[in-house]
Amino acid sequence: EAPNSYQNLLNLANAYQLSGDYDQAISQYRNVERIFPELWKSKEYYLISSIYMEQGRYNDAIGLIETKLLYLKESDLNTQADLLNNWAFISYQIGDYNTANIKVDQVLSNSVSLQNQLIAYLIKGFILAKSNNFSELSSIMQVVQDSVNEHEDESLYNILNSAIRFNYYFAKEDYNSALTEFDNMDDKGDFKYRYNYYAALVYIELKNYSKVMELIEDMRKPLISSDVRSFIYPRSFYLEGLVNEAIGNIESAKQNYQTLLGIWQDGDKEALDYQNVLQRYNSL
Repeated sequence: EAPNSYQNLLNLANAYQLSGDYDQAISQYRNVERIFPELWKSKEYYLISSIYMEQGRYNDAIGLIETKLLYLKESDLNTQADLLNNWAFISYQIGDYNTANIKVDQVLSNSVSLQNQLIAYLIKGFILAKSNNFSELSSIMQVVQDSVNEHEDESLYNILNSAIRFNYYFAKEDYNSALTEFDNMDDKGDFKYRYNYYAALVYIELKNYSKVMELIEDMRKPLISSDVRSFIYPRSFYLEGLVNEAIGNIESAKQNYQTLLGIWQDGDKEALDYQNVLQRYNSL
């Protein structure tokens, strides 16, 4: 292909992102937008957003969603649901549970695909687990299970079902059951990689640090899709910091936390994840 072909320019931008040169990655994507405006329209939100999310720039990512929603046809309910689910999960990450609930309820109130419904229930489950609302979380699990039973051959539906059940058991500190659900997830796509992070947190609770390091290695693979990588790659350094803290390698723990704070240096400093890492780093 020609050096300035659409795919080569996308690959170059992705290479910049993988190397941590986020400004160059965004600049390169803007070149793609300038040269291939029509092709770029379908990619813009997802590719730029993945960089913002990796940097911890959650409010900038929400800004992209708001812009995308403005130009969306009212009849395009599934694209709207996808964007609202993303908005809900970002809001959950920064601790804005009220907004997260509002966006999820918007998705569930419309006639959207089962996939979007299940993702909305997954995010709602995260929120309920935070408040230890096991009764409502259990009800969601039953609704999801009933829905999935009608589509047993759909791999992604079964993965989402296991993810919701994982969250329930993790919140109840039933770690072995949580890991069973993790093992049940089909690993054909990239979704399971997202749960490497949560599974690693379980293994830390069980003090199985060698397993945590295996999962961390997987989380740093370069060929994972950008939307999943943007979540798990930065957090791999948080996990490695926790492991090193636990085994007494304080300098290595500090280095990992410092690496993560460097990745998030242009991010939202009020975000819960950022504050948590900063506090751990300062405590050392």
